[in-house]
Amino acid sequence: MPMQPDIISWGTLEIPYLYGTSRRKTLGISVYPDLSVRVRAPLGTSLDTIRTFVHRRGGWIHKAWRDFEQYLPLL
Repeated sequence: MPMQPDIISWGTLEIPYLYGTSRRKTLGISVYPDLSVRVRAPLGTSLDTIRTFVHRRGGWIHKAWRDFEQYLPLL
């Protein structure tokens, strides 16, 4: 399945991410240096379950964003 876009609110922060399903057994989340977030989930995982997972990891995502922001080029 191709990656699908979604967004959740974590406090005042909006977290946009891409999600997709595969034959993996567990949910996984990655934050990349360009500040993109990708979630991989087992086949059949509901969007509500994925959103809950991203929301629970909101603090970790926010910290990763702050860590990566220091390396982004200045515009």
